[in-house]
Amino acid sequence: MKFFLLFSILTSGINFVVLPARTFGISYRTYKSKCMVAYFTWESVDPRIQTRILDKYFGEPIDSTQKCDIFCIEGIPAASLIYTNTTKNGDPIVDSFCLNKGLLLMFDAGKQMRTHLSGRYKNIDMQHAKNRNDFLLF
Repeated sequence: MKFFLLFSILTSGINFVVLPARTFGISYRTYKSKCMVAYFTWESVDPRIQTRILDKYFGEPIDSTQKCDIFCIEGIPAASLIYTNTTKNGDPIVDSFCLNKGLLLMFDAGKQMRTHLSGRYKNIDMQHAKNRNDFLLF
């Protein structure tokens, strides 16, 4: 009984963090499989909080001149791309990728991560990106 109460308190705290984002009209794409439904999305991050997010979830530094986009699973960051410059079309020239491999494996979200990114940016340049092979093969 104590375990159930502790589990329900912990999960209600997680739902409190995740659910308000859905109520503010953020569009999510749904990936359906036989046993689960998860919400995957790429989001741009406000420059004022990007250092805090990258340090907390990925342990990576970011310069004040760089920008980042984050791939979220159920509102929790699972991957990020860091870039400084953009192409003529406005698509980023990626400096590095940061991945939370455990979360990506748990939700089997590698393919969805790449699919959603190619839908967001048609001509992304990742030729010289750090961790490029991990991103492409994961």
